[in-house]
Amino acid sequence: MVVPAVAVALSLRQQHLYSASADVVLSHQNLAASLNNIQDPNLSVAADRLAATQADVARAPVIAGRVLDKLKLHDRTASDLLGRSSVSTATNADVLTFSVTDPKADWL
Repeated sequence: MVVPAVAVALSLRQQHLYSASADVVLSHQNLAASLNNIQDPNLSVAADRLAATQADVARAPVIAGRVLDKLKLHDRTASDLLGRSSVSTATNADVLTFSVTDPKADWL
């Protein structure tokens, strides 16, 4: 009886964490190249390299700051967001997965 009570007491003291994730499909369509009737210079670049570049750009501090501004979250910094989030690439698809975990559920 003591072990379950201790387990419950410890779990009640833990900080609540909320998580969310979203998948984003990457498009390889280059609007500028299409409108100007030129060949897309990225056609020769490996798809996994393009996905990795997009994931790196998504993790840029300036982008994190813009996300916080758009969500009107002024109690966090870009570094806070980057520390609680991740962007991963799929190995067999043109998809980025954005994930975030935070003690506050107000922005997830």
